Amino acid sequence: MPNKIELFADWSGFLADFWEKKPAVLKGWLKEPIVSPDDLFEAMICAAHDWLDTGNRTFSMWINNQLVNEYSKFLPSESDKTLASYLDRITGIPVSREFTYAQNNMQVHSEKIWYRARSFIHGLISRIGIPTDEVDVDTFIGRYTFTPRGIHTDQASTFMHVIEGTKRMLVWPPDFFNDKNVKIVGTHLRKTIVDFDYRDVANEATVLEGNTGDILYWPSSYWHISTSDNPQNTTAILNVGVFFGEKQKSLLFDVTNQVLNRVLRDFHLTKVYPLTHAYETPESELKSLTIFRGIMNSQYIEQIFKEEFLKRCSNYGFRKHPRMRPIDDISSDQCITKEELSIVLWDLNGKEVTIFANGYSFVVEEPQLIPILEYLNGGGTTTVSSLARMFSLDESLVKQLLRQLYAARAIEFVGTFASLSNRG
Repeated sequence: MPNKIELFADWSGFLADFWEKKPAVLKGWLKEPIVSPDDLFEAMICAAHDWLDTGNRTFSMWINNQLVNEYSKFLPSESDKTLASYLDRITGIPVSREFTYAQNNMQVHSEKIWYRARSFIHGLISRIGIPTDEVDVDTFIGRYTFTPRGIHTDQASTFMHVIEGTKRMLVWPPDFFNDKNVKIVGTHLRKTIVDFDYRDVANEATVLEGNTGDILYWPSSYWHISTSDNPQNTTAILNVGVFFGEKQKSLLFDVTNQVLNRVLRDFHLTKVYPLTHAYETPESELKSLTIFRGIMNSQYIEQIFKEEFLKRCSNYGFRKHPRMRPIDDISSDQCITKEELSIVLWDLNGKEVTIFANGYSFVVEEPQLIPILEYLNGGGTTTVSSLARMFSLDESLVKQLLRQLYAARAIEFVGTFASLSNRG
């Protein structure tokens, strides 16, 4: 499978020696870099179009360490053709101004990046469990001297894949700045040191440096900053981050917000709270509170809670993923197989079966389809008609299920029975 990457890492050894303990430079873990500069550039183009079409922005840019607020003229476009050409346009040749480009949710804008990041991280997640926040993929690209944000911590245990150039990170343990009289903004794991020159403590940092194909790792609690001696050189990295949330990122907090959003779906129609002589609590709000209280005291909330958890489990902790892929009709002799790393989960509630695959969920009202899900999870290749005969089901019902699973990337089509027979 072209989207699978070959991992040479011993996750057990990594967990024992490094995971959330200390930083490391990991060499020789992958047979090739996780993605290419062209893959990054394509995802950047998609993110630019997404912002222009919907206003959903996942990128930030800095010129000479100053945050850019007018994005249009700095966005990548198809006319740039390559990542290098794009950077040449923005920075000049030779570099006359430093430029930093950052983008999160890279997996949303690239099916390949999602496949490859999931292929990389699934072995770890299978051992440690689903993070309380999410697994996410971001990138930093550009020609710059140091990270514009300055020294900071994230809430992510980070695997930085070097895609192009030489990348150097300075990192410090979590208690390093306790006695340094520095100004820190933020809370818990997401903090930034402001009004401070990193060079004052650079000689006390642990230096992580890697070339294309190497992976730099540091725990979520470590302070870090990227530095370069030569901003003329391009650096491009892809971070796979395992994010640990604060209470606002917990499953319960998320589910409670979902319920509140449903209860208050018409709140935008409320322009003012009317005042009475007795200054009584607004009646509309009390009605919403009654509905909210009723949901929270019912089994309904437990069902939402369970579904949200299964959705995250089916996607190895990723909350965001590529859009569902389109699909036409399926022929009876179409051969299908489960996508290797997909986990198809389901929950039976009365006659309704909620199916979870790669972070997607959909409902069918035919519990008799569950044996097909069990069969597909076992692996192997079969045809649509064979599945229908095997479980004594109407073929149209089987096709409907398979179309949804294919759209969610849980199964793959591998030709027809006739084509595979001829190939053999």
